[in-house]
Amino acid sequence: GLAVQGRIAEGEKMLRKAVETASAQGREDAVAIGRGLLGELHLTAGRLDMGSRLLDEEAEVLRRGGAPERRVSGNLALAQARLRAGKVGSALTAVRRARRVAREFRLPQLECHVGTILAAIHLDCSDAEGAARLLRKWRVAGEPENEVQIQLLWWSLRVRKRLEQGDHPAALSACHQVAALAERTGREPIRAFHTGLEAVLTAQGDALEDAMEALAECGDRRLIARLLLAGARIGGDAEVLAAALEEARECGDDFFLLRALHAAGGARAQTQAHELAERLLREVELADPELGRRFRAGAAVRWALSDSSPSGVSRW
Repeated sequence: GLAVQGRIAEGEKMLRKAVETASAQGREDAVAIGRGLLGELHLTAGRLDMGSRLLDEEAEVLRRGGAPERRVSGNLALAQARLRAGKVGSALTAVRRARRVAREFRLPQLECHVGTILAAIHLDCSDAEGAARLLRKWRVAGEPENEVQIQLLWWSLRVRKRLEQGDHPAALSACHQVAALAERTGREPIRAFHTGLEAVLTAQGDALEDAMEALAECGDRRLIARLLLAGARIGGDAEVLAAALEEARECGDDFFLLRALHAAGGARAQTQAHELAERLLREVELADPELGRRFRAGAAVRWALSDSSPSGVSRW
């Protein structure tokens, strides 16, 4: 709860105390879940290695049993950690485990969550068509009767897809919906990010500055990096782009870093992107050849592996 409210330090302190209590009581499942939730907080703060390790430990314990709801959500958190590290095969394995549990225990809301995370994987792999298909299939994830976290994820992916398609009016409309829902439900990082995107899309500098300050207080480095990159791409600001690239290097998301390097352009960025793109492409092609084909055809990979190195900040 505290993580989605942007209170990361407070959440870490409370979870550490809960883990200590559960450990003293010999409650292995509770210890694993607490450490998994700590892992999610580490991911939010950009500490990818620590977050992945804790989520791995939780998944290993819960594989032997435990509450099915947490087995699903823990595996989905692990999938996102693996995806951020560029390990698409491991991410898809965790998604499949989550889907099996959701179906076995007849948890339709969580099966929606699984479908939405899968859409995020397709978006990262430059498969906009596949992501759109999954978002249509699981459109119920965005409906009011679903859990707020799942609604917000579905709508956030819709915003991202519209932005990547260059459909700014549709992106702005979806942004407004996400920001309003996040504000009503106390999800401060998501509210601040989408309010910031609205400011970018409507050229409201003061509102953007307020959103950046709110995100800095929340400590979600990936959202900070994403908002900076959106501002740079739409506004064509080289200084903002440099800040976005610096934050992208620290936020623990290899696919996002590749997009940021592509936006930066130039020989130096392309040299850095080349090795990254080759590694990511190997991972994706091994995990899913068709997804690998689409990733290879994506603009960032084609640029990274080409002989030319144009620069600029207008690419989406």
